[in-house]
Amino acid sequence: MRHLLLIVYFLSSLFLFSQNQRFKSFSIKEGLSQSTVNCIIQDQMGLIWIGTQDGLNKYDGHEFTHYKKQYNDSNSIPDNNIQSLTEDSKGNIWIGTYGGGIAIYNPKSNSFKRLNSSNSLLSDDIIMCFKEFQNSMYIGTKRGGLNTFNYENEKITPIELDNNTQIQVRDIETFNNTVYAATSLGGIHYFQKSVWVKLLDTIQIQTIHSINNQLLLGGVHGELFMSSSNYFKFNKLKIEGLKNDGIWGICSDNSNSLWLGTFGGGLLKINATNFSLTHTYKNNIEDINSISHDVILSILKDKDGGIWIGTLGGGINYFEPSNQNFTHYNDISGLSNNVVMSFLENKEELYIGTYGGGLNLFNKKTNSFKTLDNVSAKIIRCIYKDNDGILWLGTYGNGLIEYNPKTGIAKQILNQVADDVWCITEINNNLWFGTWGSGLIKYDKKTANYTQYLSNDEFNSISENTVLTLAKTSDNNLWIGTYGSGLNYFNISNDEFTSFGYNGATSKETNNKKIRSIYVDENSNLWIGTDGGGLNHYNNEKQTFSYITTEQNLPNNVVYGVVEDKNKNIWVTTNYGLCRYSKKNKSISNFDYDDGLQNNEFNQGALYFKDELIYAGGINGFNVFNPKEVESSTKNTFTLLTSMKVMGKEFNPPIRFLDSINLNYSSNFLSFQFSYIDYSGKIQYRCKLEGFDKDWNYLENRNFMNYTNLPPGNYSLKFQGKRMGNWNNKYSILKINIPPPFWKTYWFYLLIIVLVLAGFYTFYVLKQKNLLKRNTELENIVKERTREIHQQNISLEEQKKEVELQKEITELKHYEIQSSINYARRIQSAILPSAKIISQFLPESFVLYKPKDIVAGDFYWMEKKNDKILIAAADCTGHGVPGAMVSVVCNNALNRSVREHGLTNPAEILNKSREIVIAEFEKSEEEVKDGMDIALCSITKNEKNYILEYAGANNPLWIIRGNELIETKANKQPIGSFRSSQDFTSHTFTLKPNDTIYIFSDGYVDQFGGEKGKKFKAKAFKELLLKIVSKTMEEQKLILEKSFETWKGDLEQIDDVCVIGFRL
Repeated sequence: MRHLLLIVYFLSSLFLFSQNQRFKSFSIKEGLSQSTVNCIIQDQMGLIWIGTQDGLNKYDGHEFTHYKKQYNDSNSIPDNNIQSLTEDSKGNIWIGTYGGGIAIYNPKSNSFKRLNSSNSLLSDDIIMCFKEFQNSMYIGTKRGGLNTFNYENEKITPIELDNNTQIQVRDIETFNNTVYAATSLGGIHYFQKSVWVKLLDTIQIQTIHSINNQLLLGGVHGELFMSSSNYFKFNKLKIEGLKNDGIWGICSDNSNSLWLGTFGGGLLKINATNFSLTHTYKNNIEDINSISHDVILSILKDKDGGIWIGTLGGGINYFEPSNQNFTHYNDISGLSNNVVMSFLENKEELYIGTYGGGLNLFNKKTNSFKTLDNVSAKIIRCIYKDNDGILWLGTYGNGLIEYNPKTGIAKQILNQVADDVWCITEINNNLWFGTWGSGLIKYDKKTANYTQYLSNDEFNSISENTVLTLAKTSDNNLWIGTYGSGLNYFNISNDEFTSFGYNGATSKETNNKKIRSIYVDENSNLWIGTDGGGLNHYNNEKQTFSYITTEQNLPNNVVYGVVEDKNKNIWVTTNYGLCRYSKKNKSISNFDYDDGLQNNEFNQGALYFKDELIYAGGINGFNVFNPKEVESSTKNTFTLLTSMKVMGKEFNPPIRFLDSINLNYSSNFLSFQFSYIDYSGKIQYRCKLEGFDKDWNYLENRNFMNYTNLPPGNYSLKFQGKRMGNWNNKYSILKINIPPPFWKTYWFYLLIIVLVLAGFYTFYVLKQKNLLKRNTELENIVKERTREIHQQNISLEEQKKEVELQKEITELKHYEIQSSINYARRIQSAILPSAKIISQFLPESFVLYKPKDIVAGDFYWMEKKNDKILIAAADCTGHGVPGAMVSVVCNNALNRSVREHGLTNPAEILNKSREIVIAEFEKSEEEVKDGMDIALCSITKNEKNYILEYAGANNPLWIIRGNELIETKANKQPIGSFRSSQDFTSHTFTLKPNDTIYIFSDGYVDQFGGEKGKKFKAKAFKELLLKIVSKTMEEQKLILEKSFETWKGDLEQIDDVCVIGFRL
């Protein structure tokens, strides 16, 4: 019986552990070219190469690159069915195919070279395996036997095994300076003293692997053999539980374990010390984290100890044995419900409160769960054990429950007073519990009397009736977290409540009014989890608050639970993962689903620390882990530059092999992609282009960066990735040289100076010569002119009369033109929206409109369509009468786009307006290239917020939020004819209270003025708006107008001015 129980316990533990092993799978959905993976290798750079039945794949941790046969390209791979892969000592990738022979890929030149039957390979049908040894590549084929390729003369030579060159070679391995080959004729062959010797001729060997100075053989029928001490004899290992499934792959990890990939039996873990079967991992359709298929064709351990598993139809799987820090339990493990709300450890047992599954009891010795059915409540929010060993359960719907673990009797307490209890603690034999809506309650266990503390208008009352968390102090008083009125302190001895502010306006307040958890450390400092304000820290000595939020790298600002481990690290559960905060160095390490967490979402109150272990519950069960074992990554990995594009085209040769590059002066648009060679979790990136960037660009999980408009110069691109912890100085560098064009070089400037000086000298000599000649000619001319002057005096009187007549005609025409222009001004004013209409739809707004002339090319436009308000600031080509004529056409185009075509999306309006304007101008017999720059906004209000959509032609949108100016750039094209027109882009923003929006033409920033007569410029305009943004819109308009006139001074206004500002 005892042996039977041990067997049951072993099988139970095995099952539970196998469920907790989390495999990350990649298939076609994730970018793999095909789901049957025949072979896997890792190259010298750390990239993973995967051979499938439909193409070769390269994986850099972010994306798959596919290599396939190109039927019009003899330099591509010869066939898409990849059977075998290896990397030689020079870094070339050897690719064995099904039906196409061999291809050799040179990653430095990004090129393929084919070897097939024309190179004397006996069979180019199926290439089974490769192995490099002593300046040769050994090649195993299915029907062409074993061959060697000599690197020096590039000749392929067949090798006879069993007097046969037509046999199938399944695997090749080099061990102890000897080549071993497994064949279809049975057994293995090894090369000794110029002779091939055969062993185990009756056993079908599928794979060969060396480990711990031993050679292992995996058989077609599940046998496992190990070499003896002389390396040429093999003993069959008797492993209990090993079945007859063929062993197709063997690898060893960093913890002295063997991993066997079987044909139908899943993945097996073997203890490499005593060769016992430790675990079996098989596909479970109910567990998305299980291995994807039980037929395993290939297996690889990468340089960091990660295990890659290729399957038949299930894609490729990955996991890292050394990174299994978080044990995961859920309903598959036996938990009654996956939503976990609370924990309590009692010796070898763990009580677990669930949301819908009642109270569970987990036996840590047997790894088994049971549901305590005598507790009727199904939703257990909190569990507390008092000094008498009685459990007190806070429930939803059943109030407070008293549960005796010895008798199993449960009874409800005060459920008529409070039926929703969130937290419980005990002080001086009195229970204190917080409720939802029923305030704080003190319960005397001896007398069963209770005192209820409710919020009222009195100064000395609790601030809120919903209490989610309680924490007692060293002097037996209470910290109280309410859900709606912030933090309270309760002095039990005198029944006095003290409430704290919650707007974060000063260091004396929390930054959020919804408190979800409170932890009091050994120095009586508070660590407070809030619902939206992140983690608040209260320094008890200074009586000040500080805040740790997503700005400091907290994964989410909703903090459900807070505990402290024995290394003085604060652990918090959030709405998006688990976080460890080091009080010592103030660093943050975040963990998420990819690290083994039950889910990224955790639950209120479900964080518990006891006896070296932390329990964290969420919506998919709970995790158990030892915080000492969860360390930051110590891998000696690096960040690789996997791709670089110059002006949108891929840079060749591959950039990952280069330390520096030289580009031409026109190469001013560069795109980079990075990969931190760590496949075990999400990676964060940062980069900095020295010579262009002042500071690091923190890219979060984005692994690419673009640079535009780079001037010529010498740059150093520094790039770095990390998985967790703080940034260090181990970054990679690419040096980039962009030389200037020849006309901007020093030697060209010198040449120009020499030519200019030579030109001046030549000009001076010729001028002197011409001057002498001219003096002589002038003397003759003077004489002739004297005679002519007399005659001209006679005609001057007649001309005077003619001039006076022309003056009268000119003044008449000027009056007529001025009248026409004034009439045009009235027409243009008529198409502009009135101040009344603008203030009707945008009460807090202004329009600063200053035409340069009587009529203008700038105009502002407004339209109401359905529930959307449309407003624009436009700048048509030119100013004065020409600009005004264009503005009429463009204004009409906007009206038609909205009224006739029913468009409300800014980008669609601009696209249609451009179409209309071009059509109007094409009616002219002469080519018209006039057009319009514009910034167009659409404003809609939903239930909570204003939604702003924007599209622009050359004119940007500025939003000022607090002290920050957010600029959204327009498409670099006008409304009109353009050589490379594209569709306009629409940008959408959810506006926040007090956001102020500005759109404008270029007249204000381009105005000359100031002491030096320079342009006002956009930078000064931004600074001015940031300075006045807090004022009313009318005050802003007056300040802008005054600033413009002051800057312009006596200079002429050079262009029309239109500035629109509004606040919603």
